Amino acid sequence: MCCFQVSSTFKQAVSKKENLEHLGGMSEASSDGTTHSVRLEEQMAFSGWINSNLENDPDLKHLLPIDAEGKQLYEKLKDGLILWSVFTF
Repeated sequence: MCCFQVSSTFKQAVSKKENLEHLGGMSEASSDGTTHSVRLEEQMAFSGWINSNLENDPDLKHLLPIDAEGKQLYEKLKDGLILWSVFTF
């Protein structure tokens, strides 16, 4: 597959509006008219990676595991402990 074909098929794949969840801002300042879209597959993949790679971290026992569908992902990331652990992994 040549470069043009790869870029064309990639653009088609990421342009699809399937399996998207739309989220509003997390604070009053950011919630006015802002939204973020995330693919459910991405949410599940991030949750799975966090669960499998950070499951033995004693500082995260109260936050893990994140459900397999990733529905709890954003709530559990709010305090920054999981994010810090991902960055220092």
